[in-house]
Amino acid sequence: LVLFSLHSFYAAFGGSERVDGRALLKNLANPLIIGLLLGALLNLSGVALPDSLWRMFTWLSQAALPCALIVLGISLSRYRLRPSAAVLALTTAKLLLFPLMVWWLSGLMPGLNQAARTVLVLMAACPTGVNVLAFVKTPEDSRTVSSAVFLSTVLAAVTLPLWMHAIGS
Repeated sequence: LVLFSLHSFYAAFGGSERVDGRALLKNLANPLIIGLLLGALLNLSGVALPDSLWRMFTWLSQAALPCALIVLGISLSRYRLRPSAAVLALTTAKLLLFPLMVWWLSGLMPGLNQAARTVLVLMAACPTGVNVLAFVKTPEDSRTVSSAVFLSTVLAAVTLPLWMHAIGS
């Protein structure tokens, strides 16, 4: 909910062009935002759903992840790895520097136990998510970011076990 809403505001206010209020409302009327907001409101309201409706939502939720992975795979098929200094820098920052910074900063936090610190570092060491592509403005940025997503995903198969070993000992 936060990510998609922030993306709508970024799309409206992030450029040099004049802000269009109608375009902002149209972006905020995204079915994902509306669905997440309605689900959060239903959860907070404490209203119990009838069993038949709950069963239908359970079936839909069980299909959601496989469908999302298929769509993600199809959408990633159009991206190609185009190595450049920027791609290598982004990938290095995401897979090595960011987890190292989280490890160091989490060590400065009093009362943070080792399990929480490990989770924070491993989350930081995960590859760049495809959702960052929603924030690119130019075709060149799209090529750079999609290459960083691809490369960080492939290299995370090596770096994540290394991080697990490094913070587990």
